[in-house]
Amino acid sequence: MRVETLGNNQVAVNCENKTYFISYESNIAYYENGKVVFSNLWNYSRTTMKYLKIWLWRYTHIQPETKKEIEKLIKNGDIIVIEKID
Repeated sequence: MRVETLGNNQVAVNCENKTYFISYESNIAYYENGKVVFSNLWNYSRTTMKYLKIWLWRYTHIQPETKKEIEKLIKNGDIIVIEKID
């Protein structure tokens, strides 16, 4: 397991073939086998959004600049949103 600090209380955790984005101890997203999955907390705060965009670029090479762009990716099925990530 490898942990990378992205900012205060913002980390990326690599476990085998899965990479998580964790903000303030909440699992916000993961990337596995070309699939991006968000929890319903993905737009919790401006800080979470800021580091979520950084995580997306570093680990998935998706580079949305705005919340609207992320919402479009969700609508198009490029990002899946689920209730909770364990």
